[in-house]
Amino acid sequence: MGMLMKPGTELTAIHPAVEAGVNNQDIDGLMALYAEDARMVLVDGSIVTGLSAIREEWSGLLAMNGHIRDERAYNGPQSICNRSRGPCCAEQRMDV
Repeated sequence: MGMLMKPGTELTAIHPAVEAGVNNQDIDGLMALYAEDARMVLVDGSIVTGLSAIREEWSGLLAMNGHIRDERAYNGPQSICNRSRGPCCAEQRMDV
């Protein structure tokens, strides 16, 4: 299996970069996150492979003129949300 994200992309930078890319209609900024052989899982569970197919999917999403926001909430050390990765929950919502 190849890389999914472009080498050098910090994990903490991904959510803010996607949020900015969608909100600013920046397809090139979104595509800069992906490695050449990346795959994207769609809402229906199907998978598209490669930059061309991913660009096409993002273009369709951006055409909806939606707005995305990244919400994070600290739920304390006993949180059941995302317990295996820590007490912080992240959710992305797209309003169209």
